[in-house]
Amino acid sequence: MNECQVGTLGYRELPTNWRWARLGEVCEINPRRPSGFIRPDDAPTSFIPMPAIDERTGSIARPEIRAYSEVKKGYTYFADGDVLFAKITPCMQNGKHAIASGLLDSVGFGSTEYHVIRPSNVITADWVHRYIRQPSILTAAIAHFAGAVGQQRVPPGFLANLYIPLPPLPEQKRIAPILNKQLAAVEQARAAAEAQLGAAKTLSTSYLRAIFNRQESKAWPKIEVGKICLIRGGKRLPAGSDFSVGPTPYPYIRVVDFQNGGVRTDNLKYIDKTTHEEIARYIIRREDVYISIAGSIGQVGIIPDELDGAQLTENAARFVIKDVETLNRDFLARYLQSPNGQQHIKSRTNTVGQPKLALERIATIEIPTPPLKEQNRITAILQDQFIVSDRARKIFQDEIEAINKLPAALLRRVFNGEI
Repeated sequence: MNECQVGTLGYRELPTNWRWARLGEVCEINPRRPSGFIRPDDAPTSFIPMPAIDERTGSIARPEIRAYSEVKKGYTYFADGDVLFAKITPCMQNGKHAIASGLLDSVGFGSTEYHVIRPSNVITADWVHRYIRQPSILTAAIAHFAGAVGQQRVPPGFLANLYIPLPPLPEQKRIAPILNKQLAAVEQARAAAEAQLGAAKTLSTSYLRAIFNRQESKAWPKIEVGKICLIRGGKRLPAGSDFSVGPTPYPYIRVVDFQNGGVRTDNLKYIDKTTHEEIARYIIRREDVYISIAGSIGQVGIIPDELDGAQLTENAARFVIKDVETLNRDFLARYLQSPNGQQHIKSRTNTVGQPKLALERIATIEIPTPPLKEQNRITAILQDQFIVSDRARKIFQDEIEAINKLPAALLRRVFNGEI
């Protein structure tokens, strides 16, 4: 075994014929454009801006072609076979690193936010590329950031001094097709799971469409929601106030907290007692229905019992049902979530300037009002159906989460010499 204990990544034993090498010893970091490089100004030239790189696959997905005169100054030069490493946050952490290939005349230009890694004859571009895209390497790079917050970059020294396990070249070439095949299988599994998740997410909409588009549903009497509900807006924090550092008895619900007809609590904000008392009129009760009226307009749902009495953002409103013998809270929420209800909301949204849904326009939405017994029956059916769709969504979300961990696990095996 060949063991290396230097650096900060916890280097380990390697197979006998492998060795540790600094990346700067086996690759050239940021090579210069060749002296005497000449190209006609009108020559079509490959250009790779940062958005051209697919961060999930680490490939150049959207290359551009520009005249050489447009790119010859102020951009990064590279050639076929070079590895592009996005040095700026958040592109670096997001995985915008790729192998330059298929370049016109084998040369290209791109963002100044790339480090260029040019492999020598003892290491392949694929080996370098796979190694630097590992989550552990990208996490280590964060510790070496330099520059102002928001414009932090990985210095070239990090790459030059990064240790990389180096098997003989034939071994690198033997491993590459095996790894590529395994990673392709992972991508296929991910695509299949994402398609199933997408289908599961549409189940709830399908259920709602089936209920509210039935022939008998069209005969239900309709009434403007403003006639059977009070519509009340939320309230922004008073000037000079801010959220509390930690939890208090006074939660403040924002639009970003609305999720799947409920409220997510993993990033809930809180206010202090003084602020709560100033805006105490703008709370939401568990008997109410919320609707977002700015930002992501048209999200509708109810709040969990434990958030009864929470403050509500100014970017949302609430329906307070005046006659519970006429309208079931859950029936109201489900109708407004349905394609029919969402169309009513969309048609009343002001799209001039900053999109906004005014309270007086909400009041004109017509709500079907079958007998309360029928409303209760429908909401019970929908509740059971939504439980099924939620379970399916959770299954596929967990499956995708597990699949997303596979590439890193495969790469660990590769660079440990286990394949």
